Amino acid sequence: MSLMTDFLPFLICPYCVTGSLQLTTGPTGASHHENATLRCLHCARTTDVIDGIWHAMGTHRASHSLAQLSNLAAPTARWYEDVWRKRSLSLLSGRPFPNNEELIELTSALVPGPGRFMLDVACSEGLYARALARAGSPVIAVDHSVVFLKKLRARCEREDLQVLPVRALAQHLPVADSMMAGVAIGGSLNEIGDAKQAVVEMARVLDADGHFFSMHLLRSHTWKGRAAQLLAGPAGIRFPTLSGTHQLLRDGGLVASAVRTDGVVARVTAERDRRES
Repeated sequence: MSLMTDFLPFLICPYCVTGSLQLTTGPTGASHHENATLRCLHCARTTDVIDGIWHAMGTHRASHSLAQLSNLAAPTARWYEDVWRKRSLSLLSGRPFPNNEELIELTSALVPGPGRFMLDVACSEGLYARALARAGSPVIAVDHSVVFLKKLRARCEREDLQVLPVRALAQHLPVADSMMAGVAIGGSLNEIGDAKQAVVEMARVLDADGHFFSMHLLRSHTWKGRAAQLLAGPAGIRFPTLSGTHQLLRDGGLVASAVRTDGVVARVTAERDRRES
């Protein structure tokens, strides 16, 4: 089966957010349906797959914060993972913290494997998505930046990974309820805009036994760190306390089951609040 066909039962219409989708066009024999149209069986609206990326923003638009706008720029995508992402956790945690260690924590928390569909939210170039796919999971990778999604797609093609790039917002995920075995978000809760609504959405798509994993930055306890974080405020970047993180998750329907912190770098594993079921 094609990549799009594999993922289709897990997707919903970004317009009516209820209807299932039907693949109505696509080149015969194109294994990934790189250019195709999806038709909603409920409201009949259509969305397009262009160069392997499903455009599912619907009527929604990203916030206009500087942090969000910068992700649309080609230079950001060019240097983000290869330069900043490789070094950032070591700089921010105060100890050597390579990406591989972070990815081991990610996969230990979510337990990817064949048949266990995963969601990478605000995926950028798909550092998390690619790690989960290498471990055998089909992955839906969501970001609002086409620039980043194109880089993600190119990286996945080189490794032949089962990842579906989707242009959408964390606050409006075009994913069906309770279908994901794991949901991850790496570094983006700080800058995503309406973080509570994003958590609500991530909890909604998580299955009853699924797990959520986030790496994000906490409010600094030092005056130098606080000063630097205050300067980032006008760009739309927020730094919660650890207690604020727990409250954010609870408000969105998740409960933390494991927390690790190194300096301002937090890694949180959570699951759905069973009291909400």
